[in-house]
Amino acid sequence: MKISVSRVAFAGVALALLVLAANLAAADPRGLWQTPEGKSHVNIFACAKDTVCGEIVALQDPLNSDGSDKLDVNNEDETLRTRQIIGIRLVTDMKRKGNGVWTGGKIYNPEDGKTYSSNMREIDANTLKVKGCVLFLCKSQEWTRIE
Repeated sequence: MKISVSRVAFAGVALALLVLAANLAAADPRGLWQTPEGKSHVNIFACAKDTVCGEIVALQDPLNSDGSDKLDVNNEDETLRTRQIIGIRLVTDMKRKGNGVWTGGKIYNPEDGKTYSSNMREIDANTLKVKGCVLFLCKSQEWTRIE
């Protein structure tokens, strides 16, 4: 059987394009993510060129014991303590640094009301490692893709 050079070259180019497309898809954090223990769902979306942000869209326990919505009561800014947790922009201004790496952003923690320097790295298409730091102290979480 004789195989032409052009067919081999075409197959090589096609395979390279498929691999590139798979890598680009895996390096896109946009979508719906679940935080550890299912506490919340965060929608990550494009908020500027090569920049993503994330918003809390669901909570495992969205209501207080009295049936009222959970509010941002721990926020350092007293004027924001009456806003609902659902809808808070949790991740801001993450800039694409490279394949699957996003840096230079901020992450807000409603549990302590503080905002931290942050970066994200996609471990695979369904796992996102999110890190928040103050000075040299950092804490990481792995989020799981829902959609």
